[in-house]
Amino acid sequence: MRCRDVMWKGPITLAPEETAQDAVRKLKSADVAAIPVTDETGRYLGMVTERGLVRDVMAEGLDPKLTRVTLILDRGVPSCEPDDPVAVALKRMDEARSRWIAVLESDRVVGLIGTRDIRQAAREVDAHELHALTDAALLH
Repeated sequence: MRCRDVMWKGPITLAPEETAQDAVRKLKSADVAAIPVTDETGRYLGMVTERGLVRDVMAEGLDPKLTRVTLILDRGVPSCEPDDPVAVALKRMDEARSRWIAVLESDRVVGLIGTRDIRQAAREVDAHELHALTDAALLH
């Protein structure tokens, strides 16, 4: 299975000048827990996560209306390419201790993968393989 098979295609993004409050609104409206930050040319800069918002804004007492996402974006969130095996994405996520990975083509965000997306895809593959084994057993 490849990263393109499990990624959310064309995720919403944040611009560097947007605020933490903008980030929270976008997270809420998209019902996600992480949003990539891209510059004006679309180049990936890092990720803003719910966890980062709590730790970097709320815990520090910063004003979400004034705090720019460039101050709180996580540059440690890993990236991969669409044709990378999902195992590569998982390894990078584990190494970075991240629940998210940005999928990039030429430094441009084309997708986003969360650990939940990988688990769901694995369940679907397992279910399909189980059905195939059951069908094969019934034929013999």
